[in-house]
Amino acid sequence: MFNNLARQGWSRFTLSSIVEADVKEELLSMAYVLGTPVPIRRSQSLCDILIPTMSNNARPRSLSREHSIGEFPLHNDLAHLTIPCRYIILACIAPGDGNRSTIILDTKKVQFTKSQLPLLHKAIFRVINGRQSFYSSILSSARPFVRFDLGCMAAISSDCISAQEIFSRTNWPKYT
Repeated sequence: MFNNLARQGWSRFTLSSIVEADVKEELLSMAYVLGTPVPIRRSQSLCDILIPTMSNNARPRSLSREHSIGEFPLHNDLAHLTIPCRYIILACIAPGDGNRSTIILDTKKVQFTKSQLPLLHKAIFRVINGRQSFYSSILSSARPFVRFDLGCMAAISSDCISAQEIFSRTNWPKYT
C-alpha cells in the first residue's frame, strides 16, 4: 500500500472490518506509520466522522452548508491550515444510497497552461481560519502543494475569480 502512496501520492486499501471502532483503530495505526496524526479541528478526535448533512444542520461556512447533500466542488481538505497535512486517510464504512463519490484530482499530473500558471501563483485569497486567518495563492514556488478550498478561501480580487474557475472539475476529467 505505501509503495503506491510514495509513487503516485495516493493509495487504495481494503479495511479488515467495517465496525466503526475497528476502522478508527486501523486508520490510526496507518496514520502513525506515515507520521504524527493531527486532528482536523483543535480539541477533536484524530478520526473525524463525515456524514452527508442537510444545509440547515451543517456548520456555518462549511461545504455542507453551501452544497447540502449535493456534489462538493474540488477542494483540498485542511487548506485552512498554513501547512496542511501531507496525507489524509479516508475510509468509507457505509456508502449509503446518495451515490456520492469521492473524487480525487491528481494535481501532479494536471498540465496547467502558460497563462494559467502565473494566475494561480499571483491571485491572492484570504484563507479564513478564525484568528489564524492568512493570505495565500493557490500555487506557490515556496511550497510543494496546491491550496484550493472555496469553503475557506475568500476571493479578494478579479484574479481570484479567474483562478478559481480553473479548478472547476469539468476542466480536468482525465485527471480525476
